[in-house]
Amino acid sequence: LKWFIDNVPGLFVCFDTGNFMYAGVSEVTAFGLLKDHIVHVHLKDRDIAGDPDEEPKIAIDGTPLYASPVGYGMIAMNEILRGLVDIGYDDVLAIEHFGAPDQMRYLKASVDWVNMTWAEENAGSEE
Repeated sequence: LKWFIDNVPGLFVCFDTGNFMYAGVSEVTAFGLLKDHIVHVHLKDRDIAGDPDEEPKIAIDGTPLYASPVGYGMIAMNEILRGLVDIGYDDVLAIEHFGAPDQMRYLKASVDWVNMTWAEENAGSEE
């Protein structure tokens, strides 16, 4: 993505928090490289433990990755949300639970966590 941004003038990105882990790249490092070009954010969390009914997605290093409610997995969501506040991002935060065995349960947990954490991060930026 960074190569494309550097080589295509005016290119912006949808920052998808869950995609970097597949390639063995830190989502926090990726955020630092891409933050000036983010126009949409897709919050997707992953974990190495999952529901036995779920088929894992396999990372490039062979690690099985399972869906997780946002804020409850391995992705550094607090750091990403803090970074978004720091850059003044105030647009869409989309949530995805691709592969989750109980989409509604994951969605409810994610919405609660994001609402609470986004409000806390924004309150902290006003101090």
